[in-house]
Amino acid sequence: MDIQRLFGIALLTLTLASCWGGSPPQSPEKQAPGSTAAEASQPGAASNSAGASEEIRVLTWNLEWFNDHETRDDQSTIGRDAAAPNEQEWNERVRTFAEALADMRPTVAALQEVENEKVVQDLADEIRNSHGINYDVAFVEGRDSHTGQDVAFLVQDGLNARADRFDFRPFRNRSDYKSLSKHLRLDLRLNGEDVTLVNVHLITRPGERQKQARTLRAWLDDLPEDRHIVVLGDHNSRLAFNETTPNSEMGILRGFGTPDTDDDLWDTQERMRDRSTHVAGHPLDRILLSASLNDGQGLDFNAVETRRDLAVRGKDDFSRDGVDYSRSIDEQDLSDHYPLLVTLKTR
Repeated sequence: MDIQRLFGIALLTLTLASCWGGSPPQSPEKQAPGSTAAEASQPGAASNSAGASEEIRVLTWNLEWFNDHETRDDQSTIGRDAAAPNEQEWNERVRTFAEALADMRPTVAALQEVENEKVVQDLADEIRNSHGINYDVAFVEGRDSHTGQDVAFLVQDGLNARADRFDFRPFRNRSDYKSLSKHLRLDLRLNGEDVTLVNVHLITRPGERQKQARTLRAWLDDLPEDRHIVVLGDHNSRLAFNETTPNSEMGILRGFGTPDTDDDLWDTQERMRDRSTHVAGHPLDRILLSASLNDGQGLDFNAVETRRDLAVRGKDDFSRDGVDYSRSIDEQDLSDHYPLLVTLKTR
């Protein structure tokens, strides 16, 4: 299936994240008339990959209603209700998340439930200013008008990356497919190898989630065979890796519905001691890897861990609905989701 990519392109380089939209993406020398592109380059930026033996740390974290205190730009009523009550509370929330991310030092971080590009840039700025770690923001606006939530990437400074959204148009008239309003693709080189990461926040309704999984799987099947694939984010699935059936959303996404197993995605949950990634005890968040990242050769899986200690302060507050700003700083959890971190190394 030949699927062109549309819905905005973001070209992320050393210090600039910028996007263009309109026509399907083309190489710069064949750019369509009327479209625009922006690039930034600096001396010494000839390579766009991490060092040949560098440890790669890939993170996913649902930040739980990461909305600032400004509501004038909120198109969603739900989003306005989730806003931080004031600038002081927002700055404190940014500070605590920056502290947690600096502790983990991910190479690439996939973030969910972010309001917009501005709040992610606030986070990147705080990490740089308070912890001396530089990240670029990869963001292309999604289509969730109900909650106003979106997804984004933080990418380690020094890595060139290209971010875009997949095109749903080929499936528009198919009742068994559903668009992913919250997703973002990131192409980059890590330790000299091509990697595509897809950050997703799937819908909560099981039947609709299966349709989204079918769409996502079709997109993945259209990617070049020589690329490593990482699908990560909030999958909203409570099935454990060993409970996954071919017709479940995770089975569809992982490729269990076809006889060929070479293109199946491996669920890193298999190596987790505690598989819960949510305060309610559910394994909602996943990092799935293509078989090429779990074969003992080249860039390869090394370890996986959850960092509950960075998300929860005091006792788990799983009874709340959204961020509870009435709690003291010592008891106010950062998120109801735990950060999930996978380490890759070159063998």
